Amino acid sequence: MLGTYFAAIAMRSYDGLNIWVTALGAGIAVAAIGGLFERLVLARLRNNPLGQVLVTLGMSFIISDACLMLWGGDSIPVPTPQNLQAPTRLYGFVFPTYRLVLVGCAITAAIVLYVLLERTRLGAMIRAGVDDAQMARAVASPSRGYSPWFSVWAPELPVPAACWAAPSFQPIRDWTPTCFR
Repeated sequence: MLGTYFAAIAMRSYDGLNIWVTALGAGIAVAAIGGLFERLVLARLRNNPLGQVLVTLGMSFIISDACLMLWGGDSIPVPTPQNLQAPTRLYGFVFPTYRLVLVGCAITAAIVLYVLLERTRLGAMIRAGVDDAQMARAVASPSRGYSPWFSVWAPELPVPAACWAAPSFQPIRDWTPTCFR
């Protein structure tokens, strides 16, 4: 959610920004925040899984309420990219081109994640660390070393999807930040 707000603010503040690049940039910003959170908070709770869950859930509530306080609860209008505004005719049906592109992106992401987790050595180490962490450590799998990377990239993954889906939603009203009303 935070990355989507970052991208929407950037796109509304600077005309001509590409939605695809803006979404990736916002994702990198959220990944940096996730990395800092892992380093400063979660690393101290490494041996306390319940504490990690509680802190992570609490931080998500804090971020959610901060976003609600700063930007309000109304949707933020983001324009559809110019080259994807025309409809696509397919077998006698008319579809919004932008939504077809989003479906294609979602299918591509699902396939890439499946292949990564099921067909690569990295995926095998991740699965081993999740299924039986003690056995993974016994066979010297470096799955524990990947934990900080998950904390960095896990919050980043939904950001581009949310940013790219934003033009699909119609705004309720013209948007101005709540703190400036």
